Amino acid sequence: MPSMIESRDESYITDMLGVCKFVPYRMEDLAELYSLATGEEWTVERLRKIAQAVESIARIHNALDWVTPPLDDTIPPRWWEPEPDGPAKGNAAFIDYDDFLEARREFYRLRGWHEELGVPLPETMEELGYPEFKEDAERALKVVKKRMGVE
Repeated sequence: MPSMIESRDESYITDMLGVCKFVPYRMEDLAELYSLATGEEWTVERLRKIAQAVESIARIHNALDWVTPPLDDTIPPRWWEPEPDGPAKGNAAFIDYDDFLEARREFYRLRGWHEELGVPLPETMEELGYPEFKEDAERALKVVKKRMGVE
């Protein structure tokens, strides 16, 4: 799961810096580039933390507007069907739907989001250094709970 989180962070970092996602940059080089551009010291860890915050803030506002993560964070059923041929023959991304749900819960937990609802927790926003989004996170949790019929 950490490699998935690192990959998502790196995608957000390239977006934040306005560089092409399809060039295999080393994250250390991007941190150095950003340091040179801003005149401020940036590390990979700091960029990753900001990337997590950006993703979390986007999820909060999407949840407030229209996204219901438990319904929208899904994949097609073919992901738990074994590959019919090739080097991955017989392998599947997930054993079954329950396996996918467990992986999704773990991903949400590692991100600091509600394990079932996929909305960033208020305390996560505090930990990321964005306490001004705590109330929005609380409202987003309430909105998604209401949409899901969980009160």
